[in-house]
Amino acid sequence: MQNQAGGYLIELCQELLAERRLIMTSNRGPVEYRVRLDGTLRLNRGSGGVVTALSAISKYIELTWIASAMVEGDRRVAAEQDGRFQVQLPGQKLYLRFVTSPRSVYHKYYNIFCNPLLWFLQHYMWNSPYTPNLDVKELTAREHGYVTVNRAFAEATIAEA
Repeated sequence: MQNQAGGYLIELCQELLAERRLIMTSNRGPVEYRVRLDGTLRLNRGSGGVVTALSAISKYIELTWIASAMVEGDRRVAAEQDGRFQVQLPGQKLYLRFVTSPRSVYHKYYNIFCNPLLWFLQHYMWNSPYTPNLDVKELTAREHGYVTVNRAFAEATIAEA
């Protein structure tokens, strides 16, 4: 019964998306490119809950994933590509577009604002007695990191759409 239901779901997705493209935007991408000691790139599966939950979709329908160029290998690939490119994974219709932010901007976005603040809020793990005081550092990170990176994601998503 599960195969029939799974087959129906795949057919339904293919029908609904026949004349449309599915675009996914997240900080972490479905893959990451790591630089080996000899300087060549190695393709690794991305990590995180969103990647785990949604990366298999590209086995059934075309998926364009917009993600941050988080590691040096990602940055190299992003510099070599002009926007969207196909990821070479057998049996998958996966395209990737990296958003590359200056390292200092990404640091403010991720390490000062998103990870220590938003992650806990979104996962209902905020502990009111220990709520951090937002000061100039966090407010600066919001304006010159979070807003800047999200604007770049929005622009990339619009370009893909």
